[in-house]
Amino acid sequence: KNNHISFSNEQNLLYVEIGNSNFEKSLLSFLAKHPATDGIFSINDLIALELMLYLKKNHIDIPKEIKIIGFDNTNSGKYTTPSLSSVKQNTDLIASHAVNSLLSLINNNVELGKKILVPISLILRESSQ
Repeated sequence: KNNHISFSNEQNLLYVEIGNSNFEKSLLSFLAKHPATDGIFSINDLIALELMLYLKKNHIDIPKEIKIIGFDNTNSGKYTTPSLSSVKQNTDLIASHAVNSLLSLINNNVELGKKILVPISLILRESSQ
């Protein structure tokens, strides 16, 4: 529970798998059980794009009825209609930290349990506005 928003797997978690023939059925079943759903945050852009495809196919307006945000900020999200909002990671900085951690491990200069926070940014496009 963050920012006074409660979370429950039953109410808030939609599990879908790319390539699974039940993807559309799972989405529609979830929305039927939870008609107040007005937004979906996806673990990656590929799943977000798949969600957008099935929402459109079932005449559910994005973003009017359901807003969509992906995670990766892949280039393909810029070219969809509506364009996909997404979380952008600083992959260069993540890679740099990973290499430095590996070199420290190789040199036996390890600080176990160290947390490294890499800032992200939200790229707002049409799917969430």
